[in-house]
Amino acid sequence: MTDAQLLCNLFSEIVDIVGAQNVIHLVTDNGSNFKADGRLLNEKYGNICWSLCAAHCLNLILQDISKMPHVVDLAQCKSHVTKFLYNHKWPLGWLRKRAGWMEILRPGETRFATTFIALKSLHDHKLDLQAMVTSYEFHGWRPSRSIRGKIAKKIILDSKFWNDCLVIVKIVGPLMRLLRVVDSNEKPALGYVYEEMYRARKIAKEISETRRGCITLTLAL
Repeated sequence: MTDAQLLCNLFSEIVDIVGAQNVIHLVTDNGSNFKADGRLLNEKYGNICWSLCAAHCLNLILQDISKMPHVVDLAQCKSHVTKFLYNHKWPLGWLRKRAGWMEILRPGETRFATTFIALKSLHDHKLDLQAMVTSYEFHGWRPSRSIRGKIAKKIILDSKFWNDCLVIVKIVGPLMRLLRVVDSNEKPALGYVYEEMYRARKIAKEISETRRGCITLTLAL
């Protein structure tokens, strides 16, 4: 259902069942149809206000960041490395023998935050991956000399790739923490939103100013 008037009629039926005097606030996704629906409900019931969903808003911010060309390139490099590893038994067997090894997380299709979770997971495995591709066993393994193997090795040994991963992980870190807070039902989250958004903007500005030539982000927070 996308028509604002139809949405308004649907919500009005629920409001009438509950009682208009018992409803003071409507929270929805911040799509244009829901915004219009909020205005219509406010006109019909003067005591009902509308506000956007903080979790949906944060997901849209992360979506915009994930579409930046530089971030897309990082995600593609990360995907190439993980696909190469998980399509072969030998590198997985070698890595799983490392002390404290945990599986590399791979992004899902439903949440924009998973792109950044996956980048952080790969960065956490940086030393293990670099030890593997510089080992004698890896050089003697035939797929390491394939085109895909050479590309994966080049990415793993590329210091700029790892530095850029760290930058983007640090930038989105506060947004990810806030998303976990507002998307849970453990405690009221409204009091944390302003402080955490201010902190996220401050951290992004500091990193973008100190990391010249890496990633520059301007967040409309």
